Amino acid sequence: MYNVQIAPYESSQLEKLFALFGTYFEPEDRLMRREYLEWLYGANPFGKAMMVCVSHGERWVAFMALIPVTFRRAAERMPAHYAVNALVDPAHQGKHLFARMISAARESIGVRHGALVGHPNAQALKTWQRARVHFQEVLRPMMAVPLIHARGFKARLVHDAGDLAGVTEALCRRAASRDYWKVDLSQEYMRWRYFDQPSAGYKTQVVLHEGEQIGFQVAKPMRHGLNLLIDQWIPDAYLRAATTLLPTLTVCCIPASAKRELPRTFVPLPARKILPYFFTCEPRVDGADVRHLNLSASDF
Repeated sequence: MYNVQIAPYESSQLEKLFALFGTYFEPEDRLMRREYLEWLYGANPFGKAMMVCVSHGERWVAFMALIPVTFRRAAERMPAHYAVNALVDPAHQGKHLFARMISAARESIGVRHGALVGHPNAQALKTWQRARVHFQEVLRPMMAVPLIHARGFKARLVHDAGDLAGVTEALCRRAASRDYWKVDLSQEYMRWRYFDQPSAGYKTQVVLHEGEQIGFQVAKPMRHGLNLLIDQWIPDAYLRAATTLLPTLTVCCIPASAKRELPRTFVPLPARKILPYFFTCEPRVDGADVRHLNLSASDF
């Protein structure tokens, strides 16, 4: 018999989780590291992860984590969860366990009138589609076009959340008039998300205009000298200039509509890969309302 359960994260669950993850991952993978899982599931200032698991006897045979977050649009706030780390033990596939976890997660989140957000991979996509979550415009990889001189703009790397204290306060003040959903930013969230992360080594830039800090942006180093844009906190009026100041060879996964609104900022890559993206809640939200979340919903 298979039993589906949802409960807040406790460190005592890790041994069962490592046994399940060990059916997929090598010992050196970050998902096999206690430090990383304690950070992701237990240290988030928005709260502990919800652990969606399917047990068979004493073993966990399927799992999905729901990472809590709160979104803000002007004076509105919306509780939400990022769906990550979903897998089913190969020996128990074909039992519709993943679909049962999605159903349980949606029911739990729906009770809280919240949103479920994620970027499913190719293996999981059809199951999410059958669950009828609200898919948004797909994200496509594009290369940010660098500028040798962006007049009046500069970007510098920072290595501690304290270096962003002033800009974080300014961004929080601007949130009162923001007309799209974005994380309800705080100094504690910034420190946890981008500076305490045990394995990513993010490149966090503070962006300045005429000497004043206007925002920040985060990229992740990849192979072959490439970087991947993870998040941007930049006022709309300065977004194009800030994007051109990203580290050299930064790939941005954005909807095609965003490229049209920021001309001469991106070059489409020949890769055919697209990134499906869902943001599902009631009542439904679409398009520009949820387009500014970048990859912060999936790259942990």
